[in-house]
Amino acid sequence: MDYSITQELASKAPAQPSTTTLKAETELFSEFTLFPKLPIELRLLVWTLAAPAPTTIVQRKSSVKGRSYFFDRPVPAFLQACRESRVVTEYKEVSLAEQDVTLNNHQVLQSARDVQLSDAEM
Repeated sequence: MDYSITQELASKAPAQPSTTTLKAETELFSEFTLFPKLPIELRLLVWTLAAPAPTTIVQRKSSVKGRSYFFDRPVPAFLQACRESRVVTEYKEVSLAEQDVTLNNHQVLQSARDVQLSDAEM
C-alpha cells in the first residue's frame, strides 16, 4: 500500500490542540449566555426540538408505609432546566391518561404523550 498521500496530508494538518487548550475552550463555551436574549419564538423552538422523546413511566406499588405508589425514574433534566423548557412540554393535544403526574413539583408524566404502566391490583 502507498501511504505517501496519507503522510503528506498528515504533515499539512494543523497540530492537535493541547489538553489545556481544549479544557479552556470547553470552559469558555460551556454556557450560551446569549440564549436569554434570543426572541422568545426562537427559544421555544429550541426547547421544542430539545424535548425528550415520549416516555413510558412505570408506577409501582410501594412497600413504604404511607406511600401508595412510586415512580422509579428521576425527574428529567430537561424539565429542571427552566420554566420555558417545561412550558413547551405542556402543550400537547392527545391524551392517553386522565391527568399529568408530578414529582417534587416537576411534571414527570405528561398525559398528552406519555404511557403509564401500573402494577396496581384491581
